[in-house]
Amino acid sequence: MNEEPIYDFGALKAALQANGIAVGAAEGYVPVKAEDVVFHGRNGNVFFTNEDGENGIFIKDSKGKTRQVFMYKRDYRLEQHGKPRFHICKCTTIQSFIASGAFDHYKYANTETVPVSDIDNGYKEVEVSGLPLCSFCASMLGGGYTRGMPVKAFVEVLRQAGEASREEEAQDVDMFGYVKNWQSISQAYRALHNYTCEACGYVAENPMQRRFIQVHHIDGDKLNNRESNLRCLCIECHAQVDAVHRKNFSEGGNKLQLEEFRKQR
Repeated sequence: MNEEPIYDFGALKAALQANGIAVGAAEGYVPVKAEDVVFHGRNGNVFFTNEDGENGIFIKDSKGKTRQVFMYKRDYRLEQHGKPRFHICKCTTIQSFIASGAFDHYKYANTETVPVSDIDNGYKEVEVSGLPLCSFCASMLGGGYTRGMPVKAFVEVLRQAGEASREEEAQDVDMFGYVKNWQSISQAYRALHNYTCEACGYVAENPMQRRFIQVHHIDGDKLNNRESNLRCLCIECHAQVDAVHRKNFSEGGNKLQLEEFRKQR
């Protein structure tokens, strides 16, 4: 079992906060199902500044708790235009819709998969995942984050921020001691580091080579998924971290994968 890591996305969180977008200021993470946005003047079910004066898109749940969400177009031509963009702040596009009073075209949510009415298919409602970030919202982030950033990354930041405020909650782990969303976390973290080994500089230049890039927990705790505790390593460097890793990579599937890496390198 390769030691692949987590999904903290501290760098993304820092980029958001540096550009005035609050992350983790809401009452932890709780899934918010998609609902129509209502906005008339200063009244509505979404607001763009929370109680602490921080920016973002927020709603109040049925218990009066503040929840951070994103917005997206409810009706969209999926075949003609692909997936609708998601918004995380009061960007130029959102401001134009406020001015025109066209908010009945939007929904809010904070989950990776959301319902969209497909105009190209008679307004049939379908579940869509992987919404890309709005280019105007992206321009506020900097740090290389672009319109193509998937909604999954933003949702994971919200989850991590929520988990950080609920340290007493037990984490859901698999039989190997990894958090259940381990594979998604590993994929996201490696992508964040451009599939480059932080020890030797090896770069996985194609999808086939990316399996040789892994994520190491520096302190050995598989539940400590803070970005400061993670390191992107090629399988060779990962295998040489310490005696435990050398043993783990000296047998079974790990050994075969290491040998394959050495041959192609």
